Parts: sequence; structure tokens; C-alpha cells
Amino acid sequence: MSDDVIFKPTSAKQELILQVVQNVQIVVIGGAAGSGKSYLLQGMPLMFMDDPRSECIMFRRTSPQFTGQGGIWDTAQNIFRKLPSHVRPKIVGKPDYTMKFRDPDTDTFNGMKIKFSHMQNENDKYNIQGLQFTFIGVDEACQFEWSQLNLAA
Repeated sequence: MSDDVIFKPTSAKQELILQVVQNVQIVVIGGAAGSGKSYLLQGMPLMFMDDPRSECIMFRRTSPQFTGQGGIWDTAQNIFRKLPSHVRPKIVGKPDYTMKFRDPDTDTFNGMKIKFSHMQNENDKYNIQGLQFTFIGVDEACQFEWSQLNLAA
């Protein structure tokens, strides 16, 4: 019996989301509490892990929301610690809150990165304006101001 953990959609809706997200630039997901939206969001950067230049960032509105028990940082650690050792990231907590993956060519932790952050104040949007990310995930977007989500505004 294998100890490998298999990550896969748990509903038809999650399966559809994973298909759609590969072909569009923006996806908005809604649903009931406990339906797996935040969990699904944390796994989405895995689609980019074969490109060591991938830079992903995940947001919640406040630091306590992303670092608290069951928040996106906690959820992501639970997911990524279960990956096979050859793809498991180096997890860096305070103050960086980053997951660093191996570069497949060098086998060093210089591959894809996922950073976790907050955007508590409306002007925090300027901290990322002009930066380039392969993937931006926003958990509980309804708690953000529109100007924080639409940096072109």
C-alpha cells in the first residue's frame, strides 16, 4: 500500500474550476462556507511548479486572517507538507511567509515561490503595484476594497 497523497477535486465544481483556471486570466469562485474554496485556491499554484521562475502570491485582508488557525498559511502548509519529498517546498515562516520550491534543473530551492501576505490598508495595494506574478490568489475577496483588487483603477 502506498503512502502517496493524491490531491484532486472533491466535486464537479472544483474540477470545472481547475479546467477553467488554465485558460483564463481571472476566476471568481463563490460558494457556501466549507465547500473547499480556500483549500482549492492554495493548490492552484501547483499548476506552475514546473517553471522555476513562477512567482505566486496569496492574500487575505489582514495578517491574523492569513496566519491564524485554519487560515491560508496554515492550510497551505498542511497541503504542501504532504507532497512527496522531491517536490516538497522549503517553508519559511515569519517574517517572509514563503514557500520555496526546488528548481528541477539545479535541485536547489531556487524554483517557484509562493508568498503569503495581507493587504489590510487600502494603500497596501501599492506594495505590489508593478510587480509581476504568475498567479495571484485572493481569499475572501469580498473583504477587500475594489481598488485593492483592480490595481489598474
